Formats: sequence, structure tokens, C-alpha cells
Amino acid sequence: MKEEVMGGEPVRLILGSGRSGTTWIQDSLANANDLRPVFEPLKSVSSKVPQFEYAFLDKQHQSPELKSFLSDVFNGQFRSFWTDYRVPPQKVLPRWEHFSSWGKVKAYRRFVARFLANYRSMSGNLDRSGILVKFIRANLMLTWLQANFNARIVLVLRHPGAVIESQLRLGGKSWNPVARLAYYCNDPFFMSSLGKRYDRYLNADLSPAQMNTLIWAIENQHPLEQPETDSYRVINYETLVNHPIEEWPRVVQALELSNVPATDELNKPSQQSSSKWEGKKKDYSKSAKWMTRISDQDRDEADRMLRDLGVECYSMDNPDPKS
Repeated sequence: MKEEVMGGEPVRLILGSGRSGTTWIQDSLANANDLRPVFEPLKSVSSKVPQFEYAFLDKQHQSPELKSFLSDVFNGQFRSFWTDYRVPPQKVLPRWEHFSSWGKVKAYRRFVARFLANYRSMSGNLDRSGILVKFIRANLMLTWLQANFNARIVLVLRHPGAVIESQLRLGGKSWNPVARLAYYCNDPFFMSSLGKRYDRYLNADLSPAQMNTLIWAIENQHPLEQPETDSYRVINYETLVNHPIEEWPRVVQALELSNVPATDELNKPSQQSSSKWEGKKKDYSKSAKWMTRISDQDRDEADRMLRDLGVECYSMDNPDPKS
């Protein structure tokens, strides 16, 4: 039975892989429609059900605990420092290690500056009544979410080359492909069902580029195979940024919203974007910057993996989605 939340309003969800533009889309839509953005509630730093981070669930799965938690999220009754301000609370308070070297002092200063910027920009959103939730940890819950909630869902699909290049370039704990693959390898339900199609690669010795390519396929192939409906749409990031006049109304309609983001909102950087963003309008021409950044070896390894895995919607020699 579907859970009714927000007085009968549909649950509005944005799904996608990490580094796919989900934060930018969430913030643009939330500001245009006076909604409170709820940021990554399944991340273990704030979730009450951390065992479901990146979990695969089909529509028959029964999980009262997860359903209860997400009902609170979707009703606007769950709040956390992370979902409101997008910073792990334990990292805000200074520790001795932050001052053990000049490099760490500068890193901590940058972190605090980011937190203060988030605090100032997010504080004004917290009293809004409606909400818009985004996940990079729930792609494989798509059919379960559809079965359990009156949801309007947009899946943001970005070129695997762009996603892989960004994850490799940023690196760090958040984008460690070994740790991220472990979520799937340690999920018995995934391994006994969807995991069978990836078994050959999950047990192989892969490079970082190959692992990130495999993760992209795991997170996107299953939701792409689900039929699109009035309540579930797939949006290509490249089409959205290259043809905003035509594509943003489709996103707004899919989520049953009223307002398309203003032009100046669309030129802002994501709150999760690289700190090297320069504050000017991005050059989104064919969304191809990643093609000049990725190494030949990483591109070739990703290309072979995509072909072997049967990914047909993108190719590594073309920055745009296949028509």
C-alpha cells in the first residue's frame, strides 16, 4: 500500500549517480518553486537506516523500518545537520589534527568557509513547507519507491565519461571506487539478483577507471530498464544544459511543479561543485569538457567496459547521448 505524505501531495524525488548534476537541479527547482531541498537523507552520517545506503530493493521488498524513516523524510519531519547544511556535523568542530601542519590549517579554513556559505544560503530554505528530495544512493530502490509512495521521480542521467572523469579527478574518501563497490558486493539481495550480470567484473582486478565505469553501469542500467511513465522520467544532463528552454519544462512537468528556474539560477554552480568554479557562466557547449581532461588510458578502459556491459545510450567518442 502506498504511503500518503504531505497531505496528499506527491513525493518529489531526484535520483542519479554522484557527479551527475543532481544537486544543481535540486537547488534550481527548489528555489524556483519555494521548496525545501532535502539533501541525501540515506547517507550514513545522518540516516536512521544506514544499512540501506546504496541498497537494491525490488517492489516486493518489505521493510517497515525504511518505509517509516522515508515517510518521516517525505513528510518534512526528519531534520539533520547533514540534510539541511550538507556538511557532516563531526567535521565542523576543530580538532588538533586540523592544526598539525600549515596545509591542514588551510584545508580546514576552506572547509569552514564552505560550511558558512552553505549555512547562510541554506538557512533561508528551512522554513519552506514543501520539500524536494535528492538521492545518489537510491537508484536501485526505484521500483520499491514507486510501489510504496505516491512519488514523482526524475532520474538524472549523465555521460559516464563525465561522471568517471569527475570522480577520478576529485578522488578522496567520497569517491573511492573500492569502498563504493563494496556496498554492492556486500548486499546479498543485489548479488543474488542484479549482481549476476556483473559477477565477472566484481571478482576481477580492475583499474580505478574500470571500477567507476562498473559503478555507473550498476547504478543506471537497472533504472533505465524500467518503463517511463507520467510519474517517472529519465532526463539527460547534456540535453538539459544544452537545450534548457525545451528541457526544463519537461523536468518541471515530471515532478508536478509550476515554475521553471530563472536563467541566473541556472548559471550558478552546484553547492557540491569543484571549488575551482570561477563564478562565470559555464561553457556547456556539447558538455564536452571531460573529453579534454580524461586520460587516453582511462577513456579506452571505460570504453571497453561500457561495450562489454551493453551500455548503448552513450559512447566515449561522443559527449552527447545517443538519440
